[in-house]
Amino acid sequence: MLKTSFPRSCALLLSAVLAAPLVNASGFTITGSSVDPDEQQYGFEAMFAEGKRFENFRHLERFTPTKTIPAATKASVLPRDERPVIFEGLYMGRKTTLDSFLEQTGTAGFLIIQQGKVINERYFHGSGPEALHASFSMGKSFVSALVGAAIEEGVINSVDDPIRDYLPS
Repeated sequence: MLKTSFPRSCALLLSAVLAAPLVNASGFTITGSSVDPDEQQYGFEAMFAEGKRFENFRHLERFTPTKTIPAATKASVLPRDERPVIFEGLYMGRKTTLDSFLEQTGTAGFLIIQQGKVINERYFHGSGPEALHASFSMGKSFVSALVGAAIEEGVINSVDDPIRDYLPS
C-alpha cells in the first residue's frame, strides 16, 4: 500500500499539465545546427523525423510552447536493490527477451520499482536520469496511479468528483 502525503491539488495539477492537448505545431520548424536546411521538416511531422525522434522528444520546446515545472528542493532518493530481470514473452507473435523487446520498441528509459526500491533502471538513445523527455501517454498512466493512491488514502473521494472540488480556492 502506497502511503504518501501530497496536497489534494497535486495529482490533479499533474493531470491537467500532462493531459493537456498537444498544441498544433503547424508553422513551427526545427532549427539549429542539427538539421540540414535542405532537409528541414515542418510541424508535427518534424518531431518524428527519421533519426531525430529521440532527440526531439527530449526537446519538445522546438515544436510547441512548454512549461518547466521545477524539481522539488529536496529530492526523495529511492533505495536501490538492483538485480537482473529475467523475462521472456511474445511480442509481434515471436518469443522475445526483455532486452530484445526494449530494443525493438525503441524504448528510451526503463524502470522497475518494487516495494519502494529501484530494481532495474536503464536508459537508451541518449536518454538518462537527468534528461527531460516528452511523456505522452506514460504521463497519463503515472497520473492515474497517483489518483488511485490518493483515492485509496482518502485524499480524493472518487474519479467522478468534479475537479473544482480539489482546486485551491
